[in-house]
Amino acid sequence: MLLDVFGEILIKRVRDEAIEQWEKTIHGELKSEESQRLYKQISSSGQSELFNDLVPKIVDTTLHHLLWTFEQNELIDIVANGDSKQISIKEISDGLAGELYTEDGWISRFSSKNK
Repeated sequence: MLLDVFGEILIKRVRDEAIEQWEKTIHGELKSEESQRLYKQISSSGQSELFNDLVPKIVDTTLHHLLWTFEQNELIDIVANGDSKQISIKEISDGLAGELYTEDGWISRFSSKNK
């Protein structure tokens, strides 16, 4: 199903990669000056676990609002190529933001970063 292909790409390439990057920052694994500065601030605060819990929630909220905006804005559409014709992703969904959640949602089915 084309909607699931879109969801899998969104979850694996956007959600999981964003979470992984922040996990690496929180644990001091990234070497950029900014990442190291943030790592020092987080580790000295003693709140690493809190940040680990917050990052997926922040990423999910951002994706929710992005998908909601796409769904509600008639000037923006997400079009995919299916069976030799272009198909609007938002037209084949009951609600793009809702596709993220539930036990059958995109996060549950496609994410390697489920907590």
